[in-house]
Amino acid sequence: MSDESDGIPLFQSIGPEQLGSINLVLACLSDGPREMQPTVQALLVRSGVSGSIVDPRECLSLTIELGLVETIDGEVRLSTLGQELQAVASWPPYNLLNGEQGRRLFDWIIQRQDFADPLGRLLRKMTRRQDGSLEISPRVVSLLPDEIECLHALQSVSAIHYSGGVLAMEPTVYRAIVDVLGTSAVVSEEELLEVLDLQRVRAVAAENYVLAFEVERLERGGRQDLASLVERVAARDVAAGYDIRSFELDGSDRLIEVKSSTGSHLRFLLSRNERQFLEEHGLTAWIYFVPRVHELPYPSRPIIAIPNPLTWINEKASIEPQDFLIEFPASIVSVVPDKTEVVYLPRRAGDKPPPSSCTTIPKACE
Repeated sequence: MSDESDGIPLFQSIGPEQLGSINLVLACLSDGPREMQPTVQALLVRSGVSGSIVDPRECLSLTIELGLVETIDGEVRLSTLGQELQAVASWPPYNLLNGEQGRRLFDWIIQRQDFADPLGRLLRKMTRRQDGSLEISPRVVSLLPDEIECLHALQSVSAIHYSGGVLAMEPTVYRAIVDVLGTSAVVSEEELLEVLDLQRVRAVAAENYVLAFEVERLERGGRQDLASLVERVAARDVAAGYDIRSFELDGSDRLIEVKSSTGSHLRFLLSRNERQFLEEHGLTAWIYFVPRVHELPYPSRPIIAIPNPLTWINEKASIEPQDFLIEFPASIVSVVPDKTEVVYLPRRAGDKPPPSSCTTIPKACE
């Protein structure tokens, strides 16, 4: 998914009217798929009741970028998310999102990287209140252009509200953001530890959910003998490279790495050990992705089961480096005298040392 629509950044100066105009598209496609040109013509007709000037093509591009509309074989149709928003729309008027639409759209757009990056920075600039809510004063705090655009979008979906010169975010909204963005959305050490623990609990829940699914799949296939052998390997060997050992109906291995997310986007981290395992096991390796993991045991989205995952990853996925492994040669620190507490490496050529007020104990300032 691109970050731009017709050369315009997706979230640039989005206001309630811009987001609300997507209701026109939802209404046009509510009866089923249409070809592109008839859809544009229908939007021109409906824009007369929207209360604002609407560019049909720009409006249609926005809904495609947001994942509300899909283009298939020259036709445009509502996606699953688009159908959900259409089902809870209000009439009249269609030119603004209602509260339920805003909540559902917010859950989706915070998963986008082009939105998540400025949102994470915004959260770090906001002030925490005692009741758990957050606030920011755009006139006082220095904000980057994409952070201002992010604030516009947040206000458009009712995630923040203006009152008394500040924009405030309720605790429930902040917790929803943390659910999706994880550690990148927290500031304090206490919050970080809570999120890490919650992620661990949810990961185990996702593995148990997949294990139960595999047992049921084998039982439905008449292989109760194999169903009794399905195992959560991660419970006894976290370095195995996969989480669940299951089987095909013919008795061959199905080795499953379980990935999960509170969002719906098919997006996850893959460690070096996990990738190596996928390379070595090929056809017997699977990735099961559990979306909306916080909704377990009744998630609103199905498991996505990916056979021979590396073929899918190499052909269809975009890969972003998340971490860097830094390793120095052993010769950097070759000899360490006994009882040495700290080894200070020398500054590199060209380094300008910082000013220091230490004069009596120079070693502590090295």
